Amino acid sequence: MADKPIITPAALRELLTYDPETGELRWKERHVSLFRDDARWSAEQSCQRWNTRYADKPAFTAISTGYRVGRLRGRNYLAHRVIWALVYQEWPPELIDHIDNNRINNRLSNLRRASESQNRVNTHKRSDNSSGYKGVWWKPNSKRWVAEIHMNRTKYRLGMFKTAKEAADAYCDAAKRLHGEFAK
Repeated sequence: MADKPIITPAALRELLTYDPETGELRWKERHVSLFRDDARWSAEQSCQRWNTRYADKPAFTAISTGYRVGRLRGRNYLAHRVIWALVYQEWPPELIDHIDNNRINNRLSNLRRASESQNRVNTHKRSDNSSGYKGVWWKPNSKRWVAEIHMNRTKYRLGMFKTAKEAADAYCDAAKRLHGEFAK
């Protein structure tokens, strides 16, 4: 079965409101023309029931893989992408990065366009990291700390250091040079 078409930004503006200060999406009141008669309810009754239950209430409140998600016209959407389309009146061609790495913080000031590479760079240290620093690991046979950084799927060795802090400083300097505002 083919995917349902993506909803237009204009249609989003008819259904949702967005507060850029809080990052919250809310359902707008819907007009009866958006409803049909069915076996149980008339269009007017369905409209009234929907508006009583949802109008001016938070939208996209479900969480999936850490992101706020919601469903519109039979299709699932990530809240931060819907927000981008609402604000800029176009769907983002690339990824949308959460600057602070908090996937549910959808304040406009926390969202920015990013390539896949830029988005990958803006991450915290891995959960299996034992050095306490991103890009730093212990090399037992040399008894030194190694600093490495990745850029465009290539690993660059920054050097070997006596302390983990020295290696972390080398990583931070390289990250600022290579990744700019996306460096974490």
